[in-house]
Amino acid sequence: MEKTSGDFVKSLKDKISKKKKQEKLQRNILHDSLDYLISIVKESPQIELRSVKNFETNEISCFLNLYSECENIPHSIGSLIEKNGLDFRKIELDPKRILYLVDFGENIISSGKTNNWFFLEFYFKGKYIFELKMTQNHEELTYSIFDRKYYNIKFWICDNLEMTVYDIPIKNSDRDKNRSRIPLNEKYTLTMLFDLIGEVEKINISRKIGRKKDN
Repeated sequence: MEKTSGDFVKSLKDKISKKKKQEKLQRNILHDSLDYLISIVKESPQIELRSVKNFETNEISCFLNLYSECENIPHSIGSLIEKNGLDFRKIELDPKRILYLVDFGENIISSGKTNNWFFLEFYFKGKYIFELKMTQNHEELTYSIFDRKYYNIKFWICDNLEMTVYDIPIKNSDRDKNRSRIPLNEKYTLTMLFDLIGEVEKINISRKIGRKKDN
């Protein structure tokens, strides 16, 4: 019995240690990628870097506050990415938000990989001011809420580099259960977790059982 208990504790410690090492590696890659992204932004005569927020939070991400007087900022961003020969996809989340999925390629030496995909989510706060949120795409299925209200939530899903946007009404959801599970479409199931006042606190997206992932 003591041996079984000891094996369990050792296994748990090994899992925690492995998780910490993985998180440290991801943060190092994010830091190196941030430096590379900043070097790209500084190439643009139309975009000015105002500040950088790279705090260690539960979410491994960083933020850049940017300024530009260009009349078509999205076009300027796209041109800058293309100029550096980076593979990318993009999708408009709403009139104020655009999501890019960009491959920094072999420019991120610390990752040891030839492909390094990052989400660059641009949020246009005003006429000249906008914010960039950067996170690494290291999962086949990734998703994130970008706008949440009491009666609807908006989120994006990236499945094997294919991005889609959803605006889901939740007016009739039973918030007393603290959890609501609904079929999103023929591919995915959406699970919503509600906080104490009935607002969506977290979501989980899963592929439907028996549904093969797209190649």
